[in-house]
Amino acid sequence: MIYTYQDGTPLPVQRDLIQDLRNYIQCLEQVLPLENSIIEMKDAETEKVQSLNRQITDLKNFRERLLEFFRQTQYGDVSGALSPCIDEMTQILNEAVRKNREELENNSNRIRRELNSTIDQRKEKILNCLSPFMISSIYGASREYHIEYTDQMTKGTLTGYISGLEYTYALTFPDEKITVKKLLGKLNLPHMARSGVFSKEEKPKMEDLSGYIVQEMRYSGPEDFLLVLGNRKNVFRIVCKNGFFSIYEDEQEITADETLFPLIDERELSEIPEKFVTYIRQNTPSFRLSGISVDEENALENNLIFDSMKIIAEQYCPIIQECMKRNNVKTEIVIKVQYEDGTRNEKYISKEEVYSSLANIGGEGLEIAGIIGVDTTSTRINNFYLIVWGPLSGPR
Repeated sequence: MIYTYQDGTPLPVQRDLIQDLRNYIQCLEQVLPLENSIIEMKDAETEKVQSLNRQITDLKNFRERLLEFFRQTQYGDVSGALSPCIDEMTQILNEAVRKNREELENNSNRIRRELNSTIDQRKEKILNCLSPFMISSIYGASREYHIEYTDQMTKGTLTGYISGLEYTYALTFPDEKITVKKLLGKLNLPHMARSGVFSKEEKPKMEDLSGYIVQEMRYSGPEDFLLVLGNRKNVFRIVCKNGFFSIYEDEQEITADETLFPLIDERELSEIPEKFVTYIRQNTPSFRLSGISVDEENALENNLIFDSMKIIAEQYCPIIQECMKRNNVKTEIVIKVQYEDGTRNEKYISKEEVYSSLANIGGEGLEIAGIIGVDTTSTRINNFYLIVWGPLSGPR
């Protein structure tokens, strides 16, 4: 499918903006009450715990005052007749204060446990709500895949970055180990090896890596990735930086060897990015959002989910504004969709509908309306930059 403005100009982000905007508003409606309830619970917990701590302090002070009274009384007791009584009362006091203090501390710990359990459940709901949205609907985000084979299992993450927002997905794979054959089909690399039974001379030899295991893969784009392949004997590293390849067998650089370099099949190397993305799209049954941070602070722990949503809205703003600018009806956000069979369709949402939906959320929704320019008071100058979504940026 091809997404365009109403005048036929392709959108800078090839996404269904109208559906993404609706999904974004729906996420806001669900996650903001959850985050606000977490904030309220934390405030209530702080107040309760502070009250219990004050009671503990009162007990401590009460004990000190009584002990001081006992000491003064015992000091004036010349005959010593009061000492046994004071000793017994001191024991009773200490035991009573200890029991009360333990009870207050237990109550404080119970409040924390119960609250943390409830908060953790609501954090999980936030992640579950945002997971299907953030995987593909954050425009302009840089993405990095990291796959690693450890403890007889292949694990992976997908991390996205945009304007201080970072979000991470845990990836699961059906294969315990990914071989070169599964990932790339075939790959041959040259290296120096001894030939013959008695000969000690090393000669160039093409190594078939089909059975090698993918030990690690980092992928930020077709011109920036790392691929580590290994078996029981050898480890090959393929490094692509700004489109330039460096290949190593252990610590020996193959691409720097005048004898080995001409034997490298550049076509096989150039196919790695596309085959990697294809494998990810076809063989990753689940993407689970596991963490969100803003300016390196945990968004769930520090109540920054709304800040995350504002950053996302800022990426939507220039395209929304451009849609209205290019549309004959300036109060509508309109895109056109061209399907693979050649048919075309127009999708739109009114500025009033977007504003009304956001206003129903409350003050935070009105703030978002101002960010994307659909509130009645905003005047937007069309000087926003437009973000380009790369062709190999992740699953659709």
